[in-house]
Formats: sequence, C-alpha cells, structure tokens
Amino acid sequence: MTFGRVAARAAGVVAVVLAGFVGLAGDLAAQAPTVTGLSVNSPSIDGKQTSDADEFFPSETIRVSVVFSDSVDVTGTPHVELGIATCPGGGCNATYVSGTGTDTLVFGYRVRGGDVDNDGISIAADALKLNSGAINATSGGAAADLDFGTNAISDDTNRKVGTGTGSDYSVRSKYITNISLNSPSSGDTFLLGDTVVLSVTYTRTARWAQQAWTNVMKGALTIGDSIAEADYVQGHARGDRTWIYRYVVQADDVDADGISVVGEVMKYGALESWTDRYAGRQAIVNSGNHKVDGTRPRTVTGLTLNSPADSTYVPGDWIEATVEFSGAVDVTTTGGTPRLGVQMNSGADVNLHWAEYASGSGSAELVFRYQVAAGNEDLDGISIAANALDLNGGTITTSGSTTENALLPLGSAAVTNSGAHRVAESRAWPAELSFNTPIAASTYELDDTIVATVRFRQAMAVDVTGGTPQLGLGIGSNTRQAVYVSGTGTASLEFRYVVQSTDTDADGISVADSALAANGGTVTVSGSGANAVLWMAAHAFADDANYKTSGTRTAAAVSGMSIASEPVADETYAATDTIEVDVTFNRPVDVVTTGGTPQLALEIG
Repeated sequence: MTFGRVAARAAGVVAVVLAGFVGLAGDLAAQAPTVTGLSVNSPSIDGKQTSDADEFFPSETIRVSVVFSDSVDVTGTPHVELGIATCPGGGCNATYVSGTGTDTLVFGYRVRGGDVDNDGISIAADALKLNSGAINATSGGAAADLDFGTNAISDDTNRKVGTGTGSDYSVRSKYITNISLNSPSSGDTFLLGDTVVLSVTYTRTARWAQQAWTNVMKGALTIGDSIAEADYVQGHARGDRTWIYRYVVQADDVDADGISVVGEVMKYGALESWTDRYAGRQAIVNSGNHKVDGTRPRTVTGLTLNSPADSTYVPGDWIEATVEFSGAVDVTTTGGTPRLGVQMNSGADVNLHWAEYASGSGSAELVFRYQVAAGNEDLDGISIAANALDLNGGTITTSGSTTENALLPLGSAAVTNSGAHRVAESRAWPAELSFNTPIAASTYELDDTIVATVRFRQAMAVDVTGGTPQLGLGIGSNTRQAVYVSGTGTASLEFRYVVQSTDTDADGISVADSALAANGGTVTVSGSGANAVLWMAAHAFADDANYKTSGTRTAAAVSGMSIASEPVADETYAATDTIEVDVTFNRPVDVVTTGGTPQLALEIG
C-alpha cells in the first residue's frame, strides 16, 4: 500500500514536471524575433566604389540591412525612416525590398535631387515602421520586436548625402530640378482637345542612351485614376536641360482635383548613366490650377474689338471682333461661313451688318471682320447681341472633334453701345466743350449771354446758307438753342444764347449727346469738305451746378472801391491834379449820360 502511494505521488510529480517542459517549449516557440544588427551600404555607383565613397548622390540607392535573431516573414511594405537633414520629421523612407523568410531584411531608398545631409545619415531606434504591413517570426508567427536599440545609427559621416563635393559629382549626377505644366486656356481646367504641356528640367543636359528612344519616350501624367502618356517633343536631340512633352485631352479625361506628376516621369527607353527619371521632391500632386474635364463643350468666354483711331470706324476701316472660347475650336466653312452680327442703330441704319469668320480655327480665338461702308453710322457705339454668333451653314466644334458642337451664346461677352467703337462718316468729332463763366455766383441771370465754344481737332468751315447750326442747352425742363455766331475757318465754333425770364435751372444746364445740330446749314472739315460728326459724345453732361440759370436779375451793387490815380509829388494832390476813383460792381452795368453825368462825392479836409 505504501509503495503504491509513493508510486502514485511520483507519477504525479513526473506529470507536473513534464507539463512544465511543454509550457516552456511553447513559450520558446512564440518568442518574438529581435533586431541584432543594422547596417547601411557604402556609397557607390553600379556597385563600384569611387573616390567619393563617403557620399550618396542623386539617383544612387541607399540600402539598409536589418538582421533579426530569427527568420521573419514580411507582408506589405514596411519601411525604415532615414535621418537625412533635408527630410526633417520623415519623408525619406527606405522601403522593403527583399529578405522575407530569412533573418535579414533589405530596405532601399533612391536619393532624389535636393536630398542633402552634410553630417551623414542617421537611423533612429524607432525608425522601422510597419506602414500597415507586418513582420512576424517565420516559426510561430510572433510579431517581431522592431526596436533597433543600440543598433541605431547617428550621423554616419562615411555616408553623407548629395553635398556635391566629390570630383565625380557633376559628371554622374543628373536629376530633376523642376516640373511644370502650362496654364489651361479656360481658367483652371483643360478641356477636350486642349494641349497639356509637361516641362521637365534637369540639373544639366540629360539624354537618352540611344537616339532611337526618341520615337517611344513618353512623359507620365496622372489624370484621374489613369496614367496619360504625353508625347515627347524636344530635349534629347537639342541637348537641352529641359524636356518637353505634350498631351491632348481626350473625351473621357476627367480630373476634378487636378493633374499629378509623381513617381516615374520619364517613361520607356534607357537614360544615360547617372540620369534620374523620377519626380522626387519636384512632384506635382493634384494641382488645383490644372484640372481636366474632357466632357465639357466649348463656351464663349469673351469678346474683344479692335480699337479704331479716335474711337471711330470710318468707311474703309475693318471692324475686327475676336470671340474667345473656353478652349480650342475647329471651324468648317464647307456648308457656309460662320458670322457675327454687328448692330449699328443710329439714324436710319438699324440693320445687322455681318462680320464674317476670317481666322482662328484650331485655337481658342476666332476672328470675324466687317469693312465699314459709306452710309454706316452708329454715333453712340456699335452693339453685338448675345445671340449674334451665327453658324450660317458652317460648324464650330471642339478642336479634334467633329460632333462636339461649341455653345454659341455670347452671354456676358455681348456688347451694348460701345462708345469706344463708334461708326461715322469721318473722325471730325468735337474735341472739347467750354462755357464762359457766369457773372453772379455760378448763375447766368436774366439777359446774361451764355457763350458755348465747341472745339474740333481741325479747322471747320460753317455754311449758314440753308440754316444756322445750333447747340441745344437743357435749361429746366426745356431745351434752348444757342445759335452759331462765329468760328468758321478755325477749330473753335462759338454759340450764344441770351437768358430769358422763364429760364430757371437751379441744378445747372445740361448738354445731350445729340445737342449739336446743323439745322439746315453745314459744318465740314476745311479743305477736305468731309462732314463733321455733330455728336457731343464724351463732352455731353447733365446738370452742371457751375452753370445754373435764373430768370431774374440781381440788382447791381457796389462791391469795391479804390483810388486809381497817384499824386504827382510828395504824396499830395496839388491844384489841377486829377483824382481818379474806380468803383466795382457785382455785375456789369451800363452808364447813361443823356440826362447828366453820375458823380462821386469826395470828402477833402
């Protein structure tokens, strides 16, 4: 019995011990791999050491090797943050390259233009980041301990970055220093048929390894979720630092956030040695000034008119209207020529005159022209209505498309009575209008004469045989006519009007655009005989308070008096000396001496 109990107890002890060994084995199997070593490759080019063996240059690869205590498996793309002076706070990351299933993982980072660290690379203890991936023990699957601990590296002067002090630097280092895009013709958006121009500039002349590659090389643009390949234009053959690529927007190209140029910019073919093809720090990401919408039809965005001399088109002149679209358009004239209606609405000439399409197909600006003919007149300026653009049997379509019709309404680009674009028989317009100064406090009173002078740029001949030219003056609610009195043969014509008892205007007189009239007479340019343009235009005005009128007359009153003569000797008037006194009134006065001569009493003594 006793033996049996001992045997049972011993068996229990053995069982416990065995169980303990099993638990220990499980713990060992699940132990996390730890970092036991960390190293960075020496600077080199294509694996060959150089005299600059302590410095990485642009286009070279920094390789980081991380050694673990046991084999590890890698999923995703973990990376090691490199301490490079121009990447404070991260951004220069060596991404996982190889090593899964072994105890050594390799991470790589390609040096970009602008990366500089004169003190050398550093790698912090916590620089290994999973980046949503995983590093686990091959056996047991325990997550690896990512802490570099004492293996961390601080400012390794044998591994500087991009300082450019080495003798081979200028020879072997060609990296991208600038990437730019042209501006869209329509605000911030490239439309169907527009050309996107990609410019890539290197530190110095960059070339493909073979001339033949110029036939296939492309520039990579990210538009929406797709890579658009821009055609090579220039750079290699010219030996330029800047390479140019062009891409024409297609109907399905849409990018509301803006074009990106990232990663590998120069696609296809082999570059010369030491020439980088990656955007690096010059990358463009979702440029809001370079959106793309290949689905939007062309619209009119503006209209400009050529500027005639003296703001006036005369017979023989061309009215040239440039209609601006949101992008390039194509014009076909097989079935008819598109045209633009120009309205001249003064006098009896109230019909549209058609300016026909002249040039611009393939661009965003179409030019329409009309030659002014004798009899055309619009003294307050031509108008171009919102619906003035007429296809007339032709077509205007998005450039590169025969079915995407442009939208023709001019909208806000329409023009109404443009005073800078008048039409007249000649350019003999009034250049200035002036008035005599009222005598009494900016007011012409009863019986005062208003003198208006109209000055032209050249001498005028006035013929009053059939009638006398006149200038209408707005006085109160009436129009009074100042009549021509003099000036023929000169550039200044004078008109006069005498204020009547009913002429009261407390706001001031006005002059309308059409105030000047021949009234049966003629006003022509001296020598040439061309009719003057009797239109006041910019010289018209409304209610000028400097020229008020009153139908009454303020009584004349003495406003000043002074002794005008000087004594002959010793400041004393002697016998027979004449004392002269000037008396000033507030307005002109007439002196009548028929019944006697007015006198001024002097006190002497």
